[in-house]
Amino acid sequence: MRLRVLVASVIPALVLTACSSTAGPQSAGGAGPSTTASGDKIPTAVTVAPGGEPKRGGKLVYGLEADTDGFDPAVSRMVANGLIMANAVYDPLAAFAADGSAKPYLAEKIEPSADFRTWTITLRKGITFHNGERLDADAVMNHFSKMRKSPLTNAALDLIDETTPTTKIDDPTFKVNMLEPWAQFPVLLTGQLGIVPSPAFYAEPDPKKRSNSPIGTGPFKLLSREPNVRTELVRNPDYWRKDERGTQLPYLDGVAFTFFPQNVARDEALDRGDINMMFTTFGSSERRLTQWANEGKIQVVRDTGSEEQVFLELNMDAPPLDDLRVRQAINYAIDRKEYVKISDDEEAWIRNNVFSPSSPWFADVGTPPFDAAKAKDLVAAYTKEKGQKPTFAIKTNDSVENQKLGQWFADQLNKVGMDVKALSSAMETFPTELVFGKYEVGYVRQFGAPDPEGDAYWFLSKNASKPGEGRLGLNIARLRDPEIDKVLAEARATTDAETRKKAYRRFQERITELVPYVWLTASVKMIATDKRVRGITNGPLPDGSPSMPIVTGVTRLSSVWLA
Repeated sequence: MRLRVLVASVIPALVLTACSSTAGPQSAGGAGPSTTASGDKIPTAVTVAPGGEPKRGGKLVYGLEADTDGFDPAVSRMVANGLIMANAVYDPLAAFAADGSAKPYLAEKIEPSADFRTWTITLRKGITFHNGERLDADAVMNHFSKMRKSPLTNAALDLIDETTPTTKIDDPTFKVNMLEPWAQFPVLLTGQLGIVPSPAFYAEPDPKKRSNSPIGTGPFKLLSREPNVRTELVRNPDYWRKDERGTQLPYLDGVAFTFFPQNVARDEALDRGDINMMFTTFGSSERRLTQWANEGKIQVVRDTGSEEQVFLELNMDAPPLDDLRVRQAINYAIDRKEYVKISDDEEAWIRNNVFSPSSPWFADVGTPPFDAAKAKDLVAAYTKEKGQKPTFAIKTNDSVENQKLGQWFADQLNKVGMDVKALSSAMETFPTELVFGKYEVGYVRQFGAPDPEGDAYWFLSKNASKPGEGRLGLNIARLRDPEIDKVLAEARATTDAETRKKAYRRFQERITELVPYVWLTASVKMIATDKRVRGITNGPLPDGSPSMPIVTGVTRLSSVWLA
């Protein structure tokens, strides 16, 4: 993303990005300030007082780093930017509560069978799409069928029975049929699977027209769209939600999304007043925006609900990365403290696990520290046995920052006896190369779902396509391990927290033993607004309980208003 460029999202609600310099001192689920590796405390928010009851009217201009590639959940790769836009025109079937659980939203009830092989979804009554069509079981079942058959999303939904994914019970109620127990299924309903277009949307035969003409149940509906320039939304006068005072949502008359590929330009647009709101994941932008907030110019709110990890991803199908000694040597050879300096992210959190320490699923399984001598010993043993040095390339996207870091990584590995060069690929093609296995070591940002089930498919052996198969490999590291498959299956088959924690601990132990990833830091997610914006984070859920304020940088705009 950004100068650090968004690379791709290949499954619902997940983001995979190419990284340049990154900062990310977010504490997942934490309240109060975070503390960086240098000991500096970082407030989670700098905002003005709410200023009385919400006012109706006005148009919010939201600055994003890039446009979405479309509004078709079965086709479009909805990364954070896309989900921010999609959540303005669609409603999710479920949403994350403040405690991290997935609760009904567009659905009224989401209930499992005793064995978690069937889920019964009952929709709220009286809700209509923007074109007047009713939200009913047939509409959502049609959506599920499209998602289950889509080449983009089917791997993430492969536990849903493809032959008979759903069974209608009555007008608002249907069942989702599973091939195996899936206790965490509602987690998937908070993201791309859960946003439901109208039947008329899916009936449109022209894919391009369909993708750029969303018809949802959300708080805003499409007014005009010029891809990569501007998308205008107008208030949905028939929206089904009201606030706690009984006032119909949304408060705004409209929203305009506009796009700034360069993070500096986006920041300056907020400072000038050209936009009211923006989202960033870039470290230098975070520092600049935080300074302006501390000076009283703007407001900032950090995402404390999750942390994506920044790391080197090692393709275990590509020699010499298929040799454990080489992967271990890379892990020993990278000095994370030096990386933080080189990447110009002195405030970054250094991480050593797929989960951040503040996650309830985190287990301190230990990671070998920087040790150049051990790296040299491992490389020497490999070279003696194979008759040649470990030879491979580190690939980044083609931003200036990423290319600089790619060369730094190569230099560190060459110092311990490897033969490594730095390569870069265009931002548009890098994600494709990763998921098709056309890389050896990649510099990426990934993971960080509020519930681990949201990331499980990245690690399953069945999602690790082999070279030449010509299909997406969601398991990008090509990590094939029966024990990981076993413990992830155990975790997804139960709601018992202790059983899940035990399974995820063993998962973390195996990841540490096998070294498919070399952990570096965590990424930042920040929302910044001018001083007029109120209701920056998610308002309450339909049942009145508090929402998770921000979910991987994404918020709903139904409760935003302008003072």
